[in-house]
Amino acid sequence: MLRDKKIVFNLFQAIDYKVMEEELENKARDGLLIQKAKFGFINYLRTEPKELEFSIGIYPKSRSFEGIDSDKVKRYIKQQEEKGWTYAASLNNMQIFYKEKNKTIEEIDKSDQLDNIKSNLKLETISYSLLLFLNMFHLRNLFPLEIYNFYTNTSLFGIILLPLLTFFLLFLALGNIYNLIRLKGKHSEDEIPNRSLRKVKFNRIIFTFFSMIIAIMLVVTVLLDSKFSSSLVLMTLVPLILAMFVGFRMRSFFKGKDYDSFLKTFIMILLIGVTVFATASITSNFYITQEDNNIAPIDVFGLKFPDIGYIVDANYTYYDRQGSILMPIMYTYSEHIGHQRLQTEVIVGKNEKLTDFFFEEKIKQMERYYNEHWSAKEYFPDCDEAFFITYKENDTTKGGQILIRKGNSIVVFSMDKDLSNEKIVSAIDKKMSTIPENW
Repeated sequence: MLRDKKIVFNLFQAIDYKVMEEELENKARDGLLIQKAKFGFINYLRTEPKELEFSIGIYPKSRSFEGIDSDKVKRYIKQQEEKGWTYAASLNNMQIFYKEKNKTIEEIDKSDQLDNIKSNLKLETISYSLLLFLNMFHLRNLFPLEIYNFYTNTSLFGIILLPLLTFFLLFLALGNIYNLIRLKGKHSEDEIPNRSLRKVKFNRIIFTFFSMIIAIMLVVTVLLDSKFSSSLVLMTLVPLILAMFVGFRMRSFFKGKDYDSFLKTFIMILLIGVTVFATASITSNFYITQEDNNIAPIDVFGLKFPDIGYIVDANYTYYDRQGSILMPIMYTYSEHIGHQRLQTEVIVGKNEKLTDFFFEEKIKQMERYYNEHWSAKEYFPDCDEAFFITYKENDTTKGGQILIRKGNSIVVFSMDKDLSNEKIVSAIDKKMSTIPENW
């Protein structure tokens, strides 16, 4: 059955309809007749070679945030079939017809062709520009890089994905603006400039390449992060899925209603924004609740109250693990007795150079919350590097953090106790002697 069909990527936009007509005629001569077009693919049916003439009508006019009016499409198709044309398929608002090459009949209705093409380009450009603006906002917050960009594969891949997506959207927007400029001053379908099939294919190959790269990166990211926390991945996807659902529902709601484009854009952005914010808040709380109850491994590396002389165990513990391909181990473990807290954060770099980078970035991050850091190497001589990080230099009495590096492992001990206290130093030194060499 599959031998009778051929499925290819769709290479064409509305402005490329003349090139598409020629391509469909060439395919028919090779024994491939278009059967349907859907989801970015064109299905061909293998037949005897035929000499056919194809004609594509761009109808109806695209309207912002609306689906194609199926009733208008049905009426348009019926009108062209009554002229003797055979309906082949629809691709968005591109209605595809054909007839035998030598058959003389009235041309299909293309009276609104130019206006409808311009409408397609304008709406696509507005969409690309809005997405580009939002993406640029996120891109601006991405740089300079922070250590938390490496905590998960999602944030790590974002370093590559956001610039790639920005370029992709810019490429699409500029391409449409260029086409709109070419159509400026044109008043009829005959004046629409032709584009070569080679150029159309090149543009579409670029589009397909970037689309596939972005899709593959998203899938790989989800799969990699799912091994650390499947609930986190699910909670990340839920707001996106609901936003898409609201968008599609609003397209149906707007269909046939004569709302101003600006009003529709405002309503759509408002509803999707509220949906994403509300869903993200709910799922975030759910995620925190779920993770708070995660049980740490029995042999978890972390400072515990009995390590510093307490005779009772913690009445509450917290454990949250993340990680990425460059930071295989990243977790936080903390214990609580009343208002007292001991926290251990562990970061393991993939190699020495990455660990050097993470260590420097960790110091920078911690200095935003604490004012001073100075060497604690004399307290922890067996470690590669060690720093006290406190509110005042040389003042460890009010607590703070101890940042230690040993091999490719970085450990941060946080507490509200005197960091240089002999018992604390001894407990941490003893704990660091048990740190795994190979996690």
